[in-house]
Amino acid sequence: MKASAAHGASPYCTRSMTAIDGQSGFRSGNHDLDQWFRRHAWNNEVTGISRTYVLDGNLHGASTVAGFYCLSMSQIEAGRLSAPTGGPAYPWPMVLIGRLARHVDLRGTGTGERLLADAFERCLVAAEGIGCAGILIDAKAEANLTFYCGHGFHALAPNPDRPWPRTLFLPMATLRDSVALGSDAPADEEPG
Repeated sequence: MKASAAHGASPYCTRSMTAIDGQSGFRSGNHDLDQWFRRHAWNNEVTGISRTYVLDGNLHGASTVAGFYCLSMSQIEAGRLSAPTGGPAYPWPMVLIGRLARHVDLRGTGTGERLLADAFERCLVAAEGIGCAGILIDAKAEANLTFYCGHGFHALAPNPDRPWPRTLFLPMATLRDSVALGSDAPADEEPG
């Protein structure tokens, strides 16, 4: 797993979203992600549906949102997981990384990987206080699938009626083991 963090110290300084962040003009290069951030992130924050964390940046001499990700609680049917060991037959509690994006001008800088490492750290902290078997994320395109699988996620069987997005799973035990080993390597590519 490439994106890992020393437990207890976030590798990248993010903060909770504020109302004005959605009006920052953030551009990831992915229209759907940009629209979600502008139209839905703050409302989801206020209603408690998800928590969005933003990375402040200075691009072209102006302060702006350099990237963001959102987290919420989720669950997955045990049968969707490949070879669950010793777990219950009912749905397993998960953290969902609902969206993750870096500014288009930061492509290739490792910002996406650093945001993912920050999300991992928050997931580990949350799992200390609540039951959580792992992390889910939906890869919306082949490049995203490659990025997330390169960071320890495993693709679940695709839905034959709807091949995209692909749901990916990272067991919390795998993430804990990775942090304990202190593995860290640079990423070659990152998502929108």
